[in-house]
Amino acid sequence: MTTEKELLELMISIYENDHHQDLSKLKEYAFKRIDCCPRKKEKTFCSQSVALLMGHSQVSQTSGW
Repeated sequence: MTTEKELLELMISIYENDHHQDLSKLKEYAFKRIDCCPRKKEKTFCSQSVALLMGHSQVSQTSGW
């Protein structure tokens, strides 16, 4: 099973190769967000997170983001 980080790393790598850009800071930021996700044990990907169903302000209030 592919993890969220593995898939993200693959997507960023493809983009970097196609556009000749270094997106290491984006990858670092995204990995930090994944690591800090309060629901990472309950879901497999962000697309399955309850945060998508809530407004950003509600997510900030409940998760501390």
